[in-house]
This record gives sequence, structure tokens and C-alpha cells, in this order.
Amino acid sequence: MHRCTRTAVIAVALAAGAPLVLNPAVAAAAPSAKQLVVDSIAATKTASSVHIVGSVSSKGQTIGLDVAASNANEGQGLVSINGGTVKVVRLGQLVYFNANAAFWTQSAGASDAVFAGRWVSVPANGSDGKDFAQFLGTSALFKQILTGTHLDESTFTLEPNTTIAGVAVYAIDGSNTSSGSTGTIYIARKGKPYIVKLITTSSAGAGELTFTDYNQPVHPAVPPHAVTLQKLEAG
Repeated sequence: MHRCTRTAVIAVALAAGAPLVLNPAVAAAAPSAKQLVVDSIAATKTASSVHIVGSVSSKGQTIGLDVAASNANEGQGLVSINGGTVKVVRLGQLVYFNANAAFWTQSAGASDAVFAGRWVSVPANGSDGKDFAQFLGTSALFKQILTGTHLDESTFTLEPNTTIAGVAVYAIDGSNTSSGSTGTIYIARKGKPYIVKLITTSSAGAGELTFTDYNQPVHPAVPPHAVTLQKLEAG
């Protein structure tokens, strides 16, 4: 049976590519700036849902995200990698995906490109389901995006306040001298200090992600005419 192994490739590329969060420093920085970053990471990880849009480039791959994730086993969105795109939906213990021909070709071979445009269901806790589900759950998604901080290896600077899509934010530039990574984190100035945007650059690649719709309901619908992966491949 063919396996959608490309989902695992996407996961690895997202987790191991350019660092997606700044590495705040202990020294050579204003304590208030450091505390803003620490508080924003902590607050963002507690969100029950979020909408993330952006892309990450790493080691010759470009991964795109436009996903609404939640901690209630419900989510939906679009994931892409080097021209291969897949719509994904999670409802309870099932994950549904609808991939284009490029995605099928990359993941399972040219012969499976005939499955392009078909909605397919897999168990959320199965091998393929887990690979997709990690993009639709807040805990798993934030684990990939908000890990890898090195508090004692970087420096950061609080820049002038600004706005992102009408949201008042703090802007903090950061750099890690050991890795050469740099970036900017934008943090909401009102309400909880959620991350609003991340921009990063390193020798491994670059990333830019925006975060909106915190704690908003995510109610995907069951895709029409979905079939199980086993039934699809059995013909």
C-alpha cells in the first residue's frame, strides 16, 4: 500500500529548518524586552485556537501554511511544499486530505497522481493521520514553531511600537551570534501578549508567519465524497 510519506517530510522540514522564534538573550538586553518575549511565548502556547499563515524556507524546500488549528481535535487549512499542496481537515478521530497531483507524485509516485482532487480519510492517530494532524492542533503546531529558544545565546532589542494589520504591537529584533540567525517578533500590546508575527532568517533558511484569530471557534465540515485511503488504493 502506498503511504503519504511526504507529510512526514513537511513535518521534518518545518521543525528542523530556519528557527521560527527568536532566541531571547539574558544579557545585553533590557529586562522589559526579554520579559515581553518570554511572556508572549507562554501566552501563545495557552491559546485554544489560532490561524497561522505564512511560509518557511529550509534546505531547498519552501513550506507554506494557511491553517486554523485548535486544541479540540478540529482544524482545517492548506499546507504546501515545493508546488505540492494539500487541503487538510480534522474532525475528531479522522483527518481528511485532498492533495494535488504534485503532492501525490512527491509522496507516492507519479502513478498516484490520478488521486489528485479526491478527499481521503485516515485515522488521526495513524501514521499518515498524525503527520497531517500536527498542523491542525495548537499544541503540536506551537511545539514546532515555538521551540529551540536559547535564552543565554542571543541578544534582542525593543524597537519602536508599530501595528500589524491594525493590531498594536511591540517589535523586538533578535540575533543569535552562534547560529547567525536574526529576526523580529511582533507581540500584541493590548490584552494577552500573543505573538502576532514572526520573521526569521538564518543560514538554514527563512520564515515569515502571522498569527490571528486567537481562541476563535474552528468548525470544519466533513468533506463530500471522502473515501478511506485503503479503499482509494484498492481501486
